[in-house]
Amino acid sequence: YHFTQWSDGITDNPRTIIVAQDTILSANFAPNKYSISVSCNSQEGTIAGNIGQYDYLTEHAYSASPNYGYHFTQWSDGNTDNPRTIVLEKDTSILAEFVRNPIITYIYNSSEGYIGGETTLPYTATGTVTARVTANYGYHFTQWSDGITDNPRTIELTQDTTLEALFAPNIYKVNLLANNTGMGTLSGAGSYEYLSQCQISATPKYGYHFVQWAGLQAQVPQNAITVSEAYTIAAALASGARTSIQYTIVGYVTGKYGSYTNSYYLSDSPNVAGIFIAFKCASSASIGEYISVTGYLTNYQGNTPENTSGSTLSKVLLQTSNPYTFTLTQDTTFRAEFAKNIYKLTAQPANSKRGKVTGSGSYEYLTVHAIEATPNYGYHFTQWSDGVTDNPRTILLDQDLTFIAEFEKNPVITYICDPEMGKIAGDSTLASKPTGKVTFEAVPNYGYHFVRWTDGSYDNPRTIELVKDTTFEALFVVDRSGTCGVDEKLLWEYDTQSQTLTISGTGSLAENCHFGVEAPQEMLQLIIGNEITDIGHYAFYAMTTIHHVVIGGAVSAIGEYAFAECKNFDDITCYAVDVPTITSTTFSNICNKKFIYLYVPEGRQRAYLRDYYWGQFDVQIKNAESVEDPVNDVTVNPTDNAAEITWPTVNQAETYELAIIKDDETVCKLIFNALGQLTGIAFSPGRDASHVQKAQTEGFRFTVTGLNSGTIYGYSIAAKDIDENALDTKTGTFTTTNKVATDIDNISIDSPDTATRKILLNGQIFILRGDKIYTVQGQEVR
Repeated sequence: YHFTQWSDGITDNPRTIIVAQDTILSANFAPNKYSISVSCNSQEGTIAGNIGQYDYLTEHAYSASPNYGYHFTQWSDGNTDNPRTIVLEKDTSILAEFVRNPIITYIYNSSEGYIGGETTLPYTATGTVTARVTANYGYHFTQWSDGITDNPRTIELTQDTTLEALFAPNIYKVNLLANNTGMGTLSGAGSYEYLSQCQISATPKYGYHFVQWAGLQAQVPQNAITVSEAYTIAAALASGARTSIQYTIVGYVTGKYGSYTNSYYLSDSPNVAGIFIAFKCASSASIGEYISVTGYLTNYQGNTPENTSGSTLSKVLLQTSNPYTFTLTQDTTFRAEFAKNIYKLTAQPANSKRGKVTGSGSYEYLTVHAIEATPNYGYHFTQWSDGVTDNPRTILLDQDLTFIAEFEKNPVITYICDPEMGKIAGDSTLASKPTGKVTFEAVPNYGYHFVRWTDGSYDNPRTIELVKDTTFEALFVVDRSGTCGVDEKLLWEYDTQSQTLTISGTGSLAENCHFGVEAPQEMLQLIIGNEITDIGHYAFYAMTTIHHVVIGGAVSAIGEYAFAECKNFDDITCYAVDVPTITSTTFSNICNKKFIYLYVPEGRQRAYLRDYYWGQFDVQIKNAESVEDPVNDVTVNPTDNAAEITWPTVNQAETYELAIIKDDETVCKLIFNALGQLTGIAFSPGRDASHVQKAQTEGFRFTVTGLNSGTIYGYSIAAKDIDENALDTKTGTFTTTNKVATDIDNISIDSPDTATRKILLNGQIFILRGDKIYTVQGQEVR
């Protein structure tokens, strides 16, 4: 113990006091404090109890607890009580002592398996332990190194001990199948150790080739069900349905599309462990797809019992190597897949410009295919390169084959014509055979017409049997007549000698008419017949070669721009008694009209002058030329394309009718009054109009133009009184001169010049240029 203080609070000790009265002093004491420490090696165990400073003679309890694999032996002061109580009389320090329990050392090849179990006793120096050997996939346990085969194995552990587990590889089978045993042979099947390097080989027969190995390595328990079946059962359990099967399904299906887990528990049988159900695929796995299936037992709390089991479908094999070397991991079945060889069938033309061939391609061994040669237009098939002429042709393909189709050219037609005059339409050759009929036609351009073929045939279109290369030439000539006007009711004819275009018939002359190819470019004279009623817009627009125009008496109107831009007019003769209606544009831009004669019927001069537009011309009365010495008979002076006719006057005659006849047909009729003035003109269809010149009163002389050369004509001159009674009629014939040669050698060139002109000889056109004569194809003939 120790002193603390006096009763009056003074702590001096010793203490001196002065006694002045009665005094009582009391001394106060307290117990001493001592420290206590109890410890151990923390790796070996732990101590429970208080440590620190406590009062003298206080009691404290302590216990030593060994860690797993150790046991308590004694305290450092030799005391073995555990737990123990200590009375504190002084500072005290005590150490708890522990000793390691015996240890089992397991030896195994981790690539082959492992050992599971206690590695030491929990808290006692001696006792039993159990060791379990689990082989890795592909191996199995054989024995312990001391020869004992128990597994699991229980031993009494009294000291450190070593146990070694021995394993051996499993034996697996390699099975070989073929998709078609007739396509090849197989080698390499047998039984081999796990992880053996095995080689399998497939040898195809001729015409076939190896494609790939495919097979499924699998281990499926006998009681396995399909995934769909497992899902059906699990769904029934989840819905509360009662079945005779009481188990829990916990499965993992891992495949190409992810992982799936299903876990269902029976609430009314919580202590029943599940019956193992292994899942397997409901349908075949895809080639190259990895699939794993695992299942295990469980109770309703999810604790895994000892007897776990499972199954795995490792994968579907896909290999194209042949021979194929692989490491064997389980029973495996390989299927060798063979296929027919693919051979190339080539079918092509010897000349792609002559034809084409179908049927080429790559096809399987021993398949039948057709090839066919199709000639291009103008060619025909002759044979294949191996001499066979069948077309189409059937081929049995047993190797790469090539066939060349040979073609030959069909006979060709060569067409010749003057492209300015026309063209020839039709086949230039046979389509796809060496002989046959072809049809062709000579088609003239506007302003021309077909005459004949140079071989003398007039057939058009024409069909021939073509057996060899042939040339045909078409002859065309210029149109010198045709139809025109509204509904094509009028006739036109062009005379090249007089360069006169004559339009006859009854009706309206439509605008923009066409008159062949020569008239618009060469004509000097234009004669519009007496029965034509009007002239359309632009009818003769910009025909600058016209010098003389004759307009018949029935014309009542002339359209806009009908004669505009005709800049070479010398005179216009109009027989219309009623002034035809024209516009400001009808004769626009034809130079100064004051210098163009306008001849009109007698008595109508002032009417034309009063018209604003007609009055711009030099209006004259049209008279016949009188003969100075009256004649008593008719005389005719013909030239190659005209005839000058002279006839006497007749007393009391009011009119004279002059008719020109050819082949019993009146081609024109001229009517004069008593003064010899031409009052009317009429033309029959298809004939040139005559151009009237000069007249006078005592006898009459009149020149008819536009006649054909070398032609016999008749004439009739009738003098009539006022009642149209014939007073005198005179008839006769005359023949125009002929300046057209009958053959090329007799063609006369009077005055050669550089101008080019055409001549017609026996229906054939020739070109006269200077002193040379050519065909229309440009070949010089003289």
